[in-house]
Amino acid sequence: MKGLRKALFWCHLAAGSAAGAVILTMCATGVLLALQPLVLGVVEGTRSGSRAAGPGAAATLGPGTLLRLASAVSPGAAPTSVRIAADPAETAAVAFGRESAIFLDRSTGVFVGRSAARWRAFFGKVQDVHRWLALPEADRSAGRAVTGAANVAFLGLALSGLYIWWPKLRGIRRIASVGLFGRGLRGKARDFNWHNVLGVWSAGILAVITVTALPMSYRWANDLVYRFAGGEPPPGNAGERGSRDARPVTEAEAARLDRLWETAAGRSPGWKAITMRAPSGRGPVAFTIEEGGYANRFARSALALDPDTGAAVRWEPYSGASGGRRARSWMRFLHTGEALGPAGQIAAGAASLSGVLLAITGISLALRRLSSFRARRRAATLETPSNSNEIELARAKGATS
Repeated sequence: MKGLRKALFWCHLAAGSAAGAVILTMCATGVLLALQPLVLGVVEGTRSGSRAAGPGAAATLGPGTLLRLASAVSPGAAPTSVRIAADPAETAAVAFGRESAIFLDRSTGVFVGRSAARWRAFFGKVQDVHRWLALPEADRSAGRAVTGAANVAFLGLALSGLYIWWPKLRGIRRIASVGLFGRGLRGKARDFNWHNVLGVWSAGILAVITVTALPMSYRWANDLVYRFAGGEPPPGNAGERGSRDARPVTEAEAARLDRLWETAAGRSPGWKAITMRAPSGRGPVAFTIEEGGYANRFARSALALDPDTGAAVRWEPYSGASGGRRARSWMRFLHTGEALGPAGQIAAGAASLSGVLLAITGISLALRRLSSFRARRRAATLETPSNSNEIELARAKGATS
């Protein structure tokens, strides 16, 4: 077993040295992304006046009308989607792409506030770095390959690190020496102590974060989730949305969209919120229905309705979802910690911060080891001539005697 542990140590060192810089980048951005929902919730919650209408407000406007009013609030910009919560007192959020949104009173359509555009733009850039190192669109596949490989390496580092140090966690004294921060340590001893302690306590969460990232990085991992949990994997382009040409909504179209929304709401009486994508051309109108009554806080059903007849073109209820689709939904939000609420997001952020420090201390220890190795090589090189001279002198004395 000692030979296996030694082999794993050298693999651990090699993988950390090769992928350390990318792992550091992904962990640093992961800290920010784990806190993104909390930050936006606080910043935009004050701007949206999240309960603008009185709790007793009965009459509420439909999404089509809200889209039309949003176009008037932001002339020259076309809305892309509108999200309406089941609680009629909550404001409606009308999005203009990924980084901009406005909030409207559900009862009157009055403008309440705007989203934190700068915060959204900032987190959008952070996400680009996290996913493909913010490389240009032509090089994104290469960026994804690098981050995917670094994620696999990080999973190996977390698991091998636990195995390497696990035998040292037997007994209170050894736990104190390996699992607790030491005092007054500096240099190599401090880095060694921090690396061990952070690795011992965060490796489990980091393993979950890296495992749940695999289906997002590799198609084979995504298919494996479906096959293992039950159900056929989706087609290769499933989930990828093509570009849409958003445009302002006319009054007649708004009335039609309001009727379609009522049809969508009737599909799932226990819905928590419904997001309707703004129509583009004469294609189906898409709805995402956030379901209630499930352990998965992000249980969603997908619906597409014909804009003329209101007939369902596509209906994928979460209640009828395969085990693979449900597992994939859980993994997506376990990766960020959102599946477990604010506590999960904080835990994911703390583990990612530990990953930052693990990368820094790991790189430092690797550089120290390299420096020590080179120093020993130099010393051995300098000592070789003196040793040979001593041998020759000894031979000479022996010959004369």
